[in-house]
Amino acid sequence: HVKPMHCIRKFFRRARREKMHNLRDRFEYQSLRLARFAHSWRQKGFRGLMKSLWEHGMELIYLRFDGYLFEMAPPLVIQMPEAKTDYTTMELMEPMDLSHLIKDLTYDNVAYRLKRGEHCYVAMHDGRAIGTLWFTTKTTYFPGFEFRVVSRDKWIHLDPETAYVYRGAVEKAYYGQRIIMALSNTMMVKALELGLKRMIYSQGFNNIAIRKAALRLGWRV
Repeated sequence: HVKPMHCIRKFFRRARREKMHNLRDRFEYQSLRLARFAHSWRQKGFRGLMKSLWEHGMELIYLRFDGYLFEMAPPLVIQMPEAKTDYTTMELMEPMDLSHLIKDLTYDNVAYRLKRGEHCYVAMHDGRAIGTLWFTTKTTYFPGFEFRVVSRDKWIHLDPETAYVYRGAVEKAYYGQRIIMALSNTMMVKALELGLKRMIYSQGFNNIAIRKAALRLGWRV
């Protein structure tokens, strides 16, 4: 026999914990963001800072357009054609500066994301990361426009056994080497090991090349 008041109290305690968790995540992210802003001011000066603000404004304009939400259920490992470049893919277990691939993936930002329990995969060539791909299974404060282009929200709320894939990038000199495909395979193997049943991913309406690549990898709109 379960008392109704016990269930009600349990529900509100859980709601308070989730609210505090969200507030803590927001505070941690905003603290990191302010530290990066101060560092950018010192390193880039006024002109560089104005350029960053301009780019942020363009992202907000980009949000006015529609996007696609991709799904893969269950995670799929595809057959890889032979690579033209000698590279290896692996899960990143220790922080690394990936800002040459995506500018906000500094050493500190990567360390923060890994500490949060997010999963990062890199393609390595001659001791250098030439590609990266990430996924998360956690409710995450995600201010990047790549997700908001679909959700219009800064929070990723994931169902159980579901992961959100994001932050895929390849160094320009290595385009066409099927690096994202290799990273995706490595990531999907991990997803299957974790027992994940569904992967989701979002992309802007006008990014036709990435949409075609996602369909080749087994995603569906």
